[in-house]
Amino acid sequence: MAFHITIRAALLLVLAPLTLQGQVIETEILPEPTGQRVWSLGDEPSGSPPPVHLPSAPLSYSEAVDAGDAPIGLPTNNIPMPIHVGPAPPNISPLRDATDGSSKKSTAPPVLPDDLQPIFAPATDIPLTDPDPATVFPADIVSQEVPCDCDDDCKCETLTESPALNLFRGASGQSYPTASITGFFHLDSAWFDQDSLNRATLGDINDGLGFRRARLAAVGNVSQDIQFVLEFDFAQSQARFVDVWVQANKTRFGNVRIGRFRQPFGLSELTSVRELPFLERPLTFTQSPFRQTGVMLFDTNADETGTWAVSGYRFLSDNFGNVFADSGGYGMATRLTRIVSGSRDDRLLHLGAGYSYNDPGRGVVQLVSTNEVFVAQNPNLGPAGLSVLPIEGVTPFVNTGELSANNVQFLNFELAASLGRLALQGEARFVKVDLTNGPSAVFPGAYAQVRYMLTGETIPYNKKNGVFGRIVPDNPWSANGDGNGAWELVGRVSHIDLNDEGITGRRLTDLTAGCNWYLNRYMKIQFNYIHSRLDDVSLGRSNANTFAVRAQLDF
Repeated sequence: MAFHITIRAALLLVLAPLTLQGQVIETEILPEPTGQRVWSLGDEPSGSPPPVHLPSAPLSYSEAVDAGDAPIGLPTNNIPMPIHVGPAPPNISPLRDATDGSSKKSTAPPVLPDDLQPIFAPATDIPLTDPDPATVFPADIVSQEVPCDCDDDCKCETLTESPALNLFRGASGQSYPTASITGFFHLDSAWFDQDSLNRATLGDINDGLGFRRARLAAVGNVSQDIQFVLEFDFAQSQARFVDVWVQANKTRFGNVRIGRFRQPFGLSELTSVRELPFLERPLTFTQSPFRQTGVMLFDTNADETGTWAVSGYRFLSDNFGNVFADSGGYGMATRLTRIVSGSRDDRLLHLGAGYSYNDPGRGVVQLVSTNEVFVAQNPNLGPAGLSVLPIEGVTPFVNTGELSANNVQFLNFELAASLGRLALQGEARFVKVDLTNGPSAVFPGAYAQVRYMLTGETIPYNKKNGVFGRIVPDNPWSANGDGNGAWELVGRVSHIDLNDEGITGRRLTDLTAGCNWYLNRYMKIQFNYIHSRLDDVSLGRSNANTFAVRAQLDF
């Protein structure tokens, strides 16, 4: 018993990946079952190689190579033709019987376990003389909805999968695991204008150009109710592990997430960086636990007018999500939101509150922030300058330095309003640090911002996460002039005070004006002008002006 792949099938092996980019199929060679025929897509007599079976849970390619079972010379991004073991299904064009060379169509059911069904082409016959992959895998079966509950920097939209990725379905009709590749980059350029006192306080800040973020992520499901995100950043100034978590949805306790993720604290923190109306989050960003490694429970109420979340984690984690400490090293965060007026996504009033308690694992905390823009570079020359660390970038405008602390607590209040093309948002925040060798120090911060769509698009509100969502232009930009995209004006004032109990971390107020051009759903250009007023206890008030621009592309 054997099978033979014809020249036409070989062409399909090469051409299919062109329409199924990013999909990977791995094979496992199993012993040939007794008493079953192998149906191939060829017209020639069968050859001598053993049959290839495509199980529902194949070995990985590397495992198959180690076991001596991987087809040598077959890259993992090549798509094997669907080969059926057993009698030919009735909805398939007559295929060549590998045993006697005759063409016949069988109406007997496939010889497969009851809970597995082979994925074939549609009921219409496929002309075997046409090697076009789009004919073999038509669009109506290549794309299908996959459950998605992704909430943040990974793009949460309908995922698609290829029938060649999972050749067998369970009884529910959905095949697992599913996976989709998503990513984005931020390319920033900034110019700084400092007065003499600001230069004396901070030193001369260089102008810069660089990738603020450059991320790739795999998102998907391993079952109907379990999803995952594996997101990594390749920009110099970013954490290497961004979001790395697995999540069980709709349990009796709500949704359960385990791994490294953004903690439930802050309206600006939980807004995706892909959807920020400014280049960076406000000055209050340093007054939050942000990403840590732990466990979170969260959900929305039945009518999606409120959200709740509570998490526990190790504190403070490094850029890879790790914590190594005996004394303390634990934290918790919680957030509640409520739509108190209005029910439409574009006409509502949002209230929220958050609290976080943290016992730092090494007894040290630090609050530090730039003036809401950051560019950097490795300062070394030659080969050493190609390394990731160290980096030299924008000098922090405010900085407490390392504080020896027993614990640190964050308290936050949120207020936002959605009025169609107009959106208002603000937060007030307080940080209390229980100093090891002294009384507690309190550091307040706040911001308020306004957004207005010049082209009339609605600024959407995401009820599931209690944040504002993505702008989608009504008329995407096109080179032929059919559309100009969407234009938005934004303004923000933010303030932070890191002076208390003998700690002189300075006081900073930023006034920001900006303009955003959304070319389409996945690309935008942002312009920010930031006027910074810095108060230093010793040197007094100084000023700096920053002009910054960003190009963003995500997919």
